[in-house]
Amino acid sequence: FKGSSITNFENVMINDPRDEGGMRFNRGVASFVATAAGVVAKDVRAIGEEDAILINGFATAAGEAAATVRIVSSPERAQSHAKRVRIAPRNLLMDFQPLNTPDRLFRDIHIEARDGTLMMDLGEDRSWVPFFDTAEEVLGGQNTDLPNLP
Repeated sequence: FKGSSITNFENVMINDPRDEGGMRFNRGVASFVATAAGVVAKDVRAIGEEDAILINGFATAAGEAAATVRIVSSPERAQSHAKRVRIAPRNLLMDFQPLNTPDRLFRDIHIEARDGTLMMDLGEDRSWVPFFDTAEEVLGGQNTDLPNLP
């Protein structure tokens, strides 16, 4: 089988009950292709005034997976994101780099399936840490209901 989906959205707000902050996205698109071999996220992007999130990646039926998440933010928002990651219980680091324009910074987060566990390079010196545990810590124990891999 083979299927594909392209979904557009606009005016999406992700609220954070811990600090009553939020990320507002004016527009976005998510493009996926699914086959018996797996799923490919060809292009997932959410674009806002202060933040943008760009994602592509894949997951196979054999358990392989990899993705890159690029976060592009204003310097103020980048500082806020870095602080949120730094205060998590684990030694985490979200160091943003400048883009070609001084009013935007970015951070690429790489996610991979390693030894049957999703990992991401959010540890100090970009070391690999468990994806789901880290996501729960950064989100502050919110009701995340993160899925488990088979």
